[in-house]
Amino acid sequence: MKTYLNYFCLLAVLVTFMSCGPTLSGRSKKDFDVSKKKVEQTLTKQQDSTLEIALRVTVGEAIRRKMDEPDKYPGQSFNDIALKLVDGKTYSSLISQAEDFLKEGNERKKISLSHEIDSLEKQSSADIETRKSAASLFKVDQLKLEQQDFFGKQTPRLDIDYLYIGKQPLVGQVQISVELYKAGTQQMLASVIWGQGDANSKLAPGESINDNLILNNIAEKEPQKWNALKYPVDNPDLQSLGLRLEVHPIQFNLNGKQISVTQHIDTALISQINEDKAELKDVQASKGTLDELELTPSK
Repeated sequence: MKTYLNYFCLLAVLVTFMSCGPTLSGRSKKDFDVSKKKVEQTLTKQQDSTLEIALRVTVGEAIRRKMDEPDKYPGQSFNDIALKLVDGKTYSSLISQAEDFLKEGNERKKISLSHEIDSLEKQSSADIETRKSAASLFKVDQLKLEQQDFFGKQTPRLDIDYLYIGKQPLVGQVQISVELYKAGTQQMLASVIWGQGDANSKLAPGESINDNLILNNIAEKEPQKWNALKYPVDNPDLQSLGLRLEVHPIQFNLNGKQISVTQHIDTALISQINEDKAELKDVQASKGTLDELELTPSK
């Protein structure tokens, strides 16, 4: 029993010793500056740097509280809140408090990023499903390569029959996106948007939208290949010509509901999701300690 008593007495002395030392005053900016100098006189160069980081974290927390919880701090500035947070703190207790702020901030960031990622992924999935659903109502029925006079020069033209295979008539204008890519890449070589009909038009099941894509820019880069073809070419193998065709509806009216589809997959949205996931991974790996932060010169 005596051994345990001696142990607890020693522990109490150590805790008291660790909590002793000069403290920061938050009664005023002037008092803070004076008390800070006294604290700094007891610190090593490394500890002085850590103190500065802890103070900046504390100011950041003061700003967050004022911005997120203004009703709790009526008539108080960021500085007023920060001074209250440091008042009476020794070096060690300030460090401990600052690291608590970091850990709490990390938890808030995890929740915020998780919610944002979930929301963006749902939006991306909805966009993809809308594209798939809309595209399932049509199919490329026939392709043909022809030549036509284009400003006095015989130029390849890709004729496309886009068949509507839905079950209900489409009333109103239908817009179709046609894009031609270099095979195996995302390099777009040509594109056009078709608009067929007006508000009173009707596209019945089994009817096609017929239009074409002029390939002058593509043919000019490889004239020998395109001039060697025997036109017309029915249902040409575009892959063998180094091309990939994408055709999909971007706007139509189905059963009285206007359907709009993004012309391209939203790469900015996907990029934002990836950035958020990378940031979340970094936050999850963080221990919320001051040594993870780097002191940069204040402006």
